[in-house]
Amino acid sequence: MSGNRIDAVAENLARRTDAFETFEVEQRDLTASFEAGALRSAETVERNGLGLRVVVGGRMAVGGTGDATALARTVDATIEAAAFGDRCAFEFAPQAAGGGPACYSPAVAEMNADRLVAVGREVVGRLEDLAGDGVTLNVRVMAESDGMKFANSAGQRFDYRTTRHRVSVSLQSFAEGDIVGIWESDSSADAGIDFDALASRVREKFVLSRQVVPLERTDVPVILTPHGLDAFLAPLMAGLDGRNVADGVSPLADVLGGEPIVDTRLTVIDDATVTGRPGTRPFDDEGVPTARTVLIEGGCVKNFLLDLFSAADLGLTSTGNAARDLATSPAPEHSNLVVAVGDTPLADMIAGVKEGLLIDYLMGVGQGNLLAGDYSNAIGLGFAIRDGRIAGRVKGLTLAGNVYRDLARVTAIENAAHWRGATCLPHVRLDGLSVSG
Repeated sequence: MSGNRIDAVAENLARRTDAFETFEVEQRDLTASFEAGALRSAETVERNGLGLRVVVGGRMAVGGTGDATALARTVDATIEAAAFGDRCAFEFAPQAAGGGPACYSPAVAEMNADRLVAVGREVVGRLEDLAGDGVTLNVRVMAESDGMKFANSAGQRFDYRTTRHRVSVSLQSFAEGDIVGIWESDSSADAGIDFDALASRVREKFVLSRQVVPLERTDVPVILTPHGLDAFLAPLMAGLDGRNVADGVSPLADVLGGEPIVDTRLTVIDDATVTGRPGTRPFDDEGVPTARTVLIEGGCVKNFLLDLFSAADLGLTSTGNAARDLATSPAPEHSNLVVAVGDTPLADMIAGVKEGLLIDYLMGVGQGNLLAGDYSNAIGLGFAIRDGRIAGRVKGLTLAGNVYRDLARVTAIENAAHWRGATCLPHVRLDGLSVSG
C-alpha cells in the first residue's frame, strides 16, 4: 500500500472538509478449482483502491475508486456530493489502540498457484474413492491476503494486514434420480486447516446419506448441526443489526436489557479478538477498535451490532462492527460469531431421541420475511434418528416456523462447539418444530 498516496489524500481532505475518513485497501486472491476431481482452473485476482467519507457543512458523502488515475476526480465529486447527503450526527473515531490482533500469516500470503493446486490434489486424494457412479467431487482452495491503511480527521491512523486460507468440498450425487449435495468447508487466518478432519466430515455425511428412509411422524425433536444452527442465526443477526433497530424495522428494537427473547440457555457472542479466525481484526472499517461483544446472554438481548451511525441514532456506543466496500456507506456486520456451549454430549443428545431429525443445512436461507424471523425452507441435508441412532437420510421435507419462537424451544445444547471459518457453534436440540413433506 502507498503511504504517500493516502497521506496526500488526507492532507487534501483536511484543507477542504470539516471532517473526513479515508482508507486504502489491497487485496490478492488466489483460487484453485477442481471439478469432478480434476483441476479446472487456477487464477489470481488483485484489487486495490481508495475510499473516503467526508463531512462538509454538517452533511456527509462517501466515494471511492479502484482507478488511480480517477482519484482526484473522486475526491472532488465526493466533496461536492456532501451538500446533498445525510446530516452527520456523530464524531469520527478518535485515536486508539486496536482491539483484536491482526491475523496475518506469511505462509498464506506467500502461497502461489502451485501450492494451492497441491493442497487441492491432497484433499481430492482423501475423497476420490467416493466419486464415480453418479457422484461428483468438487474442491476449491483459496488464499487471500488483504491490506488496510486508514486515516481520519480525529487523529486515528493505522495500517494492518490479514490473511485467510479456505478449503471447500462438495459431493453431489445424481444416482437413480435422487439428487443430494454434501458441502463442507473450513477457513483460517493461517495455513493450519485440518484436511483429515474436513475429509472425515464429508465422508461421514456421504455414508449416512446413501440410505434414504421415511420420517414416520412430523412432530419430532430436531437437532441442528452447526451448519443448521447457522441458518437460524441469520434472521437473529438481522434483528440485532443496529441499522435495522434504529430504523424501527427490527422486532428487537424495544427489548434491549429486557425479558428473554429466546431460550435462557442461549448466549450469542460477536468476537473479533479470537486469534487466527477469519473475522478477527484490530479495527473496524470506521477505525473503531474491535471487541468481544455479548449480544444475547441467558436468552436476553444485551447489545446490538453497531457502527457509528446506528450508535448515534440509538444513543449508544459503536461496538466496532462497521464494514464497507470502497464506495458504500458503512453498515454493521458480525465478525466471528460464537454460541456458548451447553452441558450435553452430542452422543447423548442423539441417544435421547426416540424419533427425530438431525438437520445439517436448509435450502434457500434468507428468503421470506427475514426481519420478522419467519422461514420456510426445504431440508437440503437431513437425517432421521430412530431409537437413538441415525437411520439414514430423509428427503422431500420442509421445515417452517419462526426463529424467535423456535429458539425458545431449546431443550439441549452440546457441550462442545466447532469452528467453521468465522463461526463457532454447537449442536442444538429444539422440540416442537413444524416439519412437513
